[in-house]
Amino acid sequence: MLVRKIWKETLGNFLLRKRVLDYALKNLHPEKPPSAIAFRELCNAAPPQPFVPEYIQVTKQKTKEELEEDERQRQKGIAMLQELKRKYGR
Repeated sequence: MLVRKIWKETLGNFLLRKRVLDYALKNLHPEKPPSAIAFRELCNAAPPQPFVPEYIQVTKQKTKEELEEDERQRQKGIAMLQELKRKYGR
């Protein structure tokens, strides 16, 4: 746990910059794992990037009941539209 804490403190806001982390990972020495400081230096060597936090987006899936309610509302709207067409002759 202590190692994770040290790496987190050393890397700081790089943890929110996926492109910078990707750059550092691609440029690691193939046979020697870096220290937290060496990895931070790799992050600093990355090309300048605008700071845009990249978050995972989770999309809520509708439940069966919500889908059924959506379909009822759609059918109700179609019925109302057909009634207006009959009423006004269009």
